[in-house]
Amino acid sequence: MKNRLWIIWSIILYLIYILPFPGMTTQTMLCKSALIWLIGLIGTYGLLKDYILYQNSLEASHWLFQYAGAIIFVTIAPIVALVIGLWPLNARPTVEMILVEGLLYALVIGFFEEFLFRGLIQQSLMKKYKDIDCVLISAFLFGLAHMPGMWNAPMVIICTRTLWNMALGIYFASLYQKSHNLMLVSIIHMLVDCSTIVFLFSKENGYPIKVGVAILCIFYMVSAYGLSLMQDTSTPR
Repeated sequence: MKNRLWIIWSIILYLIYILPFPGMTTQTMLCKSALIWLIGLIGTYGLLKDYILYQNSLEASHWLFQYAGAIIFVTIAPIVALVIGLWPLNARPTVEMILVEGLLYALVIGFFEEFLFRGLIQQSLMKKYKDIDCVLISAFLFGLAHMPGMWNAPMVIICTRTLWNMALGIYFASLYQKSHNLMLVSIIHMLVDCSTIVFLFSKENGYPIKVGVAILCIFYMVSAYGLSLMQDTSTPR
């Protein structure tokens, strides 16, 4: 019974996350964010008492320092690619837009996706599969889960972004498999998503192909780095 409730709750969370609210104004974005957190907290306390979620959060700073070079690269490089690809930046967003559509969006999405794909899915896989299998399966699901939000995009963009999400998923999953620290990957994911703030300064609504390819290369570089971490088994669980 509990497993069925867990699955139903996860599906509801995902649907709220992936389906757009009418209008998608600042107010509806705030309502959507609040609803995700509310349903997430209810499920966490009601269904996930045996899961390790944020218990080791204070250790995140240690891991952030240890992997600082790759974290800085995966955070800054997409921003540089977007600025170059979208130049000239000809829009002037309000402070409210930057805070809500930029920073709040990055916060909610970064923490929610890590909660779902690493905290729930990957942690469930860890009970049955080898480390590398957990990384690859969760990354594959992470990439596919982003496809429903891209149906109106050109096929080349859909394929590119799906592949880059899989690559980014390998990086996040590898870090989680090594550290078992959900706060660590949530913070890094949030920082990476902050790159979308650049779109608020541009009249472009989508990723130019050259930017998509550049970001794809960036994320595959960090995915290779993540897989290299899996070869070092010295870190205790």
